[in-house]
Amino acid sequence: MKKMVLLVVALLAAPLGVLAVPATASAAVCQGNFKTLDVAVPQSDSIVTGRVLAVPKSDALVKGTSVRARAVTVKVTNTLKGSASGRIKVHVVERTCGATQLRKGKTYLLFLTRNGNDWNNPNDMPNTAQDVSATVARVQEILNPTPAETPTVTFSDPLLDAPRPYWQVALPGFALVALSLIGFVVLLATRRRRAS
Repeated sequence: MKKMVLLVVALLAAPLGVLAVPATASAAVCQGNFKTLDVAVPQSDSIVTGRVLAVPKSDALVKGTSVRARAVTVKVTNTLKGSASGRIKVHVVERTCGATQLRKGKTYLLFLTRNGNDWNNPNDMPNTAQDVSATVARVQEILNPTPAETPTVTFSDPLLDAPRPYWQVALPGFALVALSLIGFVVLLATRRRRAS
């Protein structure tokens, strides 16, 4: 009897367990922890687009380090930043989840750091083979920001404008003198009244 109750509970709970598992868990999705372009562009020694010419079958130690990487041969087609040009060796470390491996014959946008005569492709840089032209445009925006529009200000030179008639220029001065005289007369009149 006890086994029958456990079986019924298990049969009733199984569909609930399936409903509780999120939909994304059904397919293993590898999302790299890559730097944003705003961070990657200034941190890179060189940024290039290039076509992969050769990919070795195995990793080797990168000179001067204990890191194992593949020395991929790349033909640089466009240098956006830095001095990488021509045919270069790029040390590529296997990406987390094996997500981004460079393939022979494909064109990539690569973010590189200097390693002697060769280049490293750090594991956290956002290399791309899709939408290369759109990403290149965004990288160029970061490298060469368009300056904010300078407001145009126009000045008028009062000496170059048509001269005003004498009475228009002198009238405010005459009004100030007249007000001053009236004030002086009022002041004298109030003093004489107090004195008497």
